[in-house]
Amino acid sequence: MSNNPYEYDNPYAEEQGNPYTQDETNINGITNTQINNNAADNNNTYELSQTNDINLFFTKIQDIKDDLNDYNGLIDRLEKLQFDLLSAVGNQEVEILKKQIENTSFNLSDLQSNTIKPKLTELYKLCGGDTDKQEQAKNINQSFRNSMEKLAKIEDNYQLKNKSKAIDQFKIVNPDSTDEEALDFINNSSSANGETSQQIFDNALKYSNRKGEAMNVLQEVQARHMEMERTERLAAELTQLFNDLQELLEITLKRVEG
Repeated sequence: MSNNPYEYDNPYAEEQGNPYTQDETNINGITNTQINNNAADNNNTYELSQTNDINLFFTKIQDIKDDLNDYNGLIDRLEKLQFDLLSAVGNQEVEILKKQIENTSFNLSDLQSNTIKPKLTELYKLCGGDTDKQEQAKNINQSFRNSMEKLAKIEDNYQLKNKSKAIDQFKIVNPDSTDEEALDFINNSSSANGETSQQIFDNALKYSNRKGEAMNVLQEVQARHMEMERTERLAAELTQLFNDLQELLEITLKRVEG
């Protein structure tokens, strides 16, 4: 005990804490701390969702870029094979190259229609109203279109050269034939008097002095005719794909404007 007569116990000295730091409970029994924690959790969840969306979007972008690299590689391969076929000599070489061209053309068609196009469609859906994402999608779409335009030009050029080559080969066994007669055979159409292209060729052989090589020429011309048909199918597919991509772009623009 202190000897100071003025010292006494302070009844108010008991620690009571800051009344303003205590949680207030609302009518639902939820404290301010709980409300703040829930708000923070919601913000974190939203930010995480936004991050995941962005990561998913750019993963899709890179995935399509990888597909386009494969697509451009196939275009280059097709161009080389077609160039080799134009200068090929003999049925065996022609058949080997034609098979390689068919496989490459099939892979191109499959990649552009069943892989890249669906991925682009999904990419545009991920854009929503985000203009930055839309610009990224537009750029990758244009890259695809540029590659398709390159392929279309290659095929147009090849089609003309292949047709000219086939006409020249037909005239080997019938030097006096006209271009119209040659094209009747190449296009596998009917002539004016109703004969089939095979009959046209057979009749040409009657007046040819080079019958020994006639069948080889026939087979090679038919192979080139099949190539021309394949090229036409690919051209039609490219045209449809161009239209589909344009429609996809217009739908996206309307969504933004709306």
